[in-house]
Amino acid sequence: MSDYARLNPKKKKLYRPFSAKRMDEFLDATTKSNIPQATRRVFFTFTEASIEERGFYNADQLSGMGSGILLRYRSRYFLLTAYHVVVHTLAVQQNESPFMLHARASSPGRIPELYDLLLPRWHWDIRTLMPESHGETAWNDVALIELFDPLCSIPDNEVIDLDRIQVLQRREFFDGQMLIASGYPLQRNGYEYGGPDEFGPGLAQLTTIQRHHTPGAVVRGLGRNDFYFKPSDPAVNHDALNGMSGGSVVNLYPQARKTKWAGMLKAVDERTGLVQFIPAWVIVPIIRRYAEAQRRDLDPNAGAPCVGITPKQREEVQRFLSHVASLR
Repeated sequence: MSDYARLNPKKKKLYRPFSAKRMDEFLDATTKSNIPQATRRVFFTFTEASIEERGFYNADQLSGMGSGILLRYRSRYFLLTAYHVVVHTLAVQQNESPFMLHARASSPGRIPELYDLLLPRWHWDIRTLMPESHGETAWNDVALIELFDPLCSIPDNEVIDLDRIQVLQRREFFDGQMLIASGYPLQRNGYEYGGPDEFGPGLAQLTTIQRHHTPGAVVRGLGRNDFYFKPSDPAVNHDALNGMSGGSVVNLYPQARKTKWAGMLKAVDERTGLVQFIPAWVIVPIIRRYAEAQRRDLDPNAGAPCVGITPKQREEVQRFLSHVASLR
């Protein structure tokens, strides 16, 4: 069966098989679409002294690993990730703002300024709203973090807009369907620690922000709701993917703009090498009901009036930021 037949089994007689070069072009175009580009790295912050002792906020050290997906819904920004990625931070919040992520998908290759970062505001515990999986993959390993309003423009092709996103529905999954998983594996995003000024003035820590894309295919589980991702490269194992939990999964389509959000990465089964993911068709309706879930402050200023604007103002600001981004 040709590659296109695997992508479009109902139309397999209408197309010729893809060449390897053509397939590489599709892979490259898909990774540049908004769903993989919405995948962010999560940086966990730690402090040697509390804000009460120091008098101001400071992150003395970054550590940990994990990925997430940047979402926009009704002009509000959220981070969707796996609950096990942030559970320890949520259980024992060591810093006032326990983690952060970069606002733009592509790192400019410099130390980010404050306006380049997105900071957590609230945790909406949507696990309580998630349906039972009725299979081997637990669907409640999800965390939704509402973020403070960004201080910079975020282009539409670097975020998933829940008001417009196309989601791969259950009926559209089939065995052998080609997918791409995106995230930040620790092997490619490790930390280096040194003494004061070792990596530059005032810098004692160094890391990269390197998103990784892994092609693979759908493997259906025993249950009708179970979905697995099998990497195309047999050398890609648990260690190679460790840190990609919470990242995005997207289907591959000859026209990249027609790709659909397939799901969120959950965990790797070390025994089989298969990757569990929670389907987007399950998650999206729950996110749209997020206000029904329990909310917890993740920042002392989460409820401060100065950060709140009306929905109409949010929409106006978002239109302006989208216009600014389009001029770049």
